[in-house]
Amino acid sequence: MIGDLRAGVITYRNVIREHMLSETLEEKLAAEKTLATVVEANTKFRKSYEGMITSPEERALYSEWSKKWEEYKKGTQESVAAIREIGGSIARLSEIASAIAAAVEEQGAATQEIARNVQQAAQGTQQVSSNITDVQRGASETGSASSQVLSAAQMLSRDSNRLKLEVGKFLDSVRAA
Repeated sequence: MIGDLRAGVITYRNVIREHMLSETLEEKLAAEKTLATVVEANTKFRKSYEGMITSPEERALYSEWSKKWEEYKKGTQESVAAIREIGGSIARLSEIASAIAAAVEEQGAATQEIARNVQQAAQGTQQVSSNITDVQRGASETGSASSQVLSAAQMLSRDSNRLKLEVGKFLDSVRAA
């Protein structure tokens, strides 16, 4: 019977170690399930052993061992609960980190899109500026051509007036003759 208690304690410690070294939630839950089975078996071994105790010395030793066992078991259960809580915190932090990474990626894509739009706007502005320069050049050339046409029209008007005078003089001389 004492061998069963000793084996139960060793199994309990091994399962606790397995739980602490587990990396996934599933592994931790499986270790906790095994731990519950080991605690139940150890409780049965203890009850069986208690009925076999015959001397007061042995009862005192067993009582002391039982107290230490309960303290140890309580401490390990608190550790298991803390590890479970830490695992949950790590999972939440992982989710948050993933959300932040996704947001950073989206922000990067948005920044690239903004940069692309700014570049296109700059190119459009440059094209508009070039078109304005072309229009100004065309307007200047049109103004220069208009001045030349005006000058030619004025000269033509003067020549037309002079020709009209000359034709009038000619007709007057033909009538007078």
